[in-house]
Amino acid sequence: MDTAQKPEPSQSLRTAPLIAALALSIGNLFMHKPISDGLDLLYSKIGRQWYELASLTGIGVLSLAAAATALRQLRATWDQTWVLLSLFGLAILTAAAQQWMLVTNIELIHFPQFALLAFMFLAAGLPPKVAWLTAFAGGLLDETYQHLVLYAGVPDTYFDINDILLNAIGAAWGACLFGATKLAAAGPIVTSKDDSIWSNRYTAPIVVATSLVAAALYFDPLNETLLRPAATRRLYRVLSTSEGIVGILMVAILVELASHPRRPRAGGAPGGARSQFIAVSLVTAIFGVACQTVQPPAEPVRFTPAKRGPTIADTFLTTFWCGPPLEAFDDSRAREIAAAGFNLVGAPCEGAVNPDLNRKALDIAKRHGLAMLIKDSRLSASRSLGKFWRISASKALLDYRGHESVGGFFLSDEPNSDRNPDIAALRNRIRRRDGDKIGYVNLLPDYVFPGPEDYREYVEAYLFDTQPDLLSYDHYPFLDDDSDRPSYFPNLLVIRELAIEYNVPFMAIIQLMPHANYRDVTYEELAWQAFHALAFGARGISYFAYWTPSSVPDNLAYRFRKGIIDGGLQTEHYAHVKRLNRELRALAAQMDGYHSESVWNSTGKFGGLHPPKPFTGTSVQAISIGTFASAANRRMALVVNQDYREPTTTKLMAERSIEVFDPITETWAPAGDSIKLAAGAAVLVRFR
Repeated sequence: MDTAQKPEPSQSLRTAPLIAALALSIGNLFMHKPISDGLDLLYSKIGRQWYELASLTGIGVLSLAAAATALRQLRATWDQTWVLLSLFGLAILTAAAQQWMLVTNIELIHFPQFALLAFMFLAAGLPPKVAWLTAFAGGLLDETYQHLVLYAGVPDTYFDINDILLNAIGAAWGACLFGATKLAAAGPIVTSKDDSIWSNRYTAPIVVATSLVAAALYFDPLNETLLRPAATRRLYRVLSTSEGIVGILMVAILVELASHPRRPRAGGAPGGARSQFIAVSLVTAIFGVACQTVQPPAEPVRFTPAKRGPTIADTFLTTFWCGPPLEAFDDSRAREIAAAGFNLVGAPCEGAVNPDLNRKALDIAKRHGLAMLIKDSRLSASRSLGKFWRISASKALLDYRGHESVGGFFLSDEPNSDRNPDIAALRNRIRRRDGDKIGYVNLLPDYVFPGPEDYREYVEAYLFDTQPDLLSYDHYPFLDDDSDRPSYFPNLLVIRELAIEYNVPFMAIIQLMPHANYRDVTYEELAWQAFHALAFGARGISYFAYWTPSSVPDNLAYRFRKGIIDGGLQTEHYAHVKRLNRELRALAAQMDGYHSESVWNSTGKFGGLHPPKPFTGTSVQAISIGTFASAANRRMALVVNQDYREPTTTKLMAERSIEVFDPITETWAPAGDSIKLAAGAAVLVRFR
């Protein structure tokens, strides 16, 4: 039957609620910093766990109490399909936001904060759609003010599209819950077909929205890093502008659904049992999703590395810092490098670098069975990436694609943690385009940090943020006043532990070339560094440096001299590394398929009081031991002379008989009554 058309209710704006809403919008601007400072103080007092729990409990109870009030008033509208669809859609968006957009539970405040603002605009007399749009505009103004004023010039901050979308979702809850109640009270309306939800009046907004998304994709492409780690060890997505616009449009559609004109209803309101069931189900679902964020995980959540083929990091690496300048790299130089036992040519520290020279060097390396680390400014994370870095990085990868001598690409040296997002972006680009190539980064040593916890956090942040194929670090222990840095082993322990935890091989860059306040090392000191790194599970050794640089910045201050090659000529260190590399590679070949199990030092520097099983004791107090196990539960150990000045003799006592490996003949033989170790030397043993 026909029903008389009834226009949407109109009323004049109410002054008091409107003033309160505007005051809240302005207050958001100026109260943000004091409130944030107060919350930071609370965080420092009670700790992260209690802070997260208090945030969830306080904000959750407040939000659910307000929602319950609105749900009780919505009993008369449960048979309105569009209202139910909008609330269901908002619940899904809220759950997605909580899962992938929040850094900490305190950010849940966006939902009740802007729901309240939308409600106040509704109370002032604005229609639901206009109330949502006005509240959303207030949120956009708030985030713009934070970006341009409060955090202007603050490192590692950005225009927060995430918060803008959170504000939009919160305002939509206020507009949909309370707005639907307001419309229900006005009674049903019958409109013409032209006012259908799918009518032509939506054509223009769709065209405008599509254009906005297309423009945003061009000027602000999708972020390369899918998920980014927060200090709370939660993973979250930093939305690009286009993603934010799409999310806001989805929210706008849900608000439109909830505001759609009602059809006449046959019969009365649905039964109380049905209303209560729906209300309780909705509230329980929302609260259940919120409870997922009560507390950060006890263990760090790690990225899952993309599937890839084997890389050069899966082999034992012998390489160096400061490769020959590309213009000086020829067949004789490549032959010299290969003869010294190297398998990876490090990137040059000086000289011209361009794709043509790189490709020429790759051809030379191929003839001598060498791989190379390629340096190309288009693949550098040493400075902020430009807006169109994806295009230039892809072009760079195409320049070297298909060349079998490319081992990887040099990305950065000793970066601070703020470079991690750019490193991760470049590494992901390499992994997608050339999955068998590594993105090489070398980390700082521990002695540039205030304390051990700061260093551990630095290394773990790098691993967590970038999920590299290889963990590389440098530490130079031998000073020119004939003293040694005391942190060599603590640094090595941190690297070993985190490499095991994050399941990534590590490489140690060891001191060779005298410079600054570092002395010229002896062969024994060189071997001592390399063998200890191997005992701790290193899967590669790099030397600083191969080619003595003469035209790098601060060369006069550092006084670089006596690298493996100096002035184009071999120094005594060439014979040292040739001898050492042969032994390292022979030992590594025997240890292939074994994983680091434990480390121990007889002088108590690390590893506890007693030697690791199956050892039962030793007869000398100057050795380090690293034990290794295979999948078949076979065991071997690398025993290193702790003294790099004097030889030692030790008797190794074990639960089983011991065999000793000879790296010269590459054969195993039963151990005698005692084992002799030259200064800084090592011996590999296995148990029968």
